[in-house]
Amino acid sequence: MEIEIYPEFTKAQAETAGVKPVDKAKQQKAQRELNSKHSRKRFWRLCEHNFNNNDLWITLTYSVEPSGIDEAIANMQKFLRNINGKRRRRGLPNAKYLYVTEEVSEDGEVVRIHHHLFMDGQLDIDTVMNTWKHGGRN
Repeated sequence: MEIEIYPEFTKAQAETAGVKPVDKAKQQKAQRELNSKHSRKRFWRLCEHNFNNNDLWITLTYSVEPSGIDEAIANMQKFLRNINGKRRRRGLPNAKYLYVTEEVSEDGEVVRIHHHLFMDGQLDIDTVMNTWKHGGRN
């Protein structure tokens, strides 16, 4: 169970409490950070409610970095199509999965791109990893 408490102020209460107007740039940055926090919470809630210990949690990395985030996402989509093809040939339904593509950067420069993937465990890990290594991506 998660509980979050949000204070609620009227404009008059905020003025008497000494709350000063925030400059727009700081407010936009704070909103982006809050949206990111909510996004991560939503992802973990989806994971906890849809996957269990028999499922796979995989981090997929590149030996040769893609040219950008768009290419990495295209690689991941190709990989998932290949996985679903293997599953179909084995009489299994399409994979149930969640993934996040992440850019790790230092000093504003992208260092590496990788994917975090939750997938149901109906295919063994060796088959999944061999698909990634051999044609699941460029």
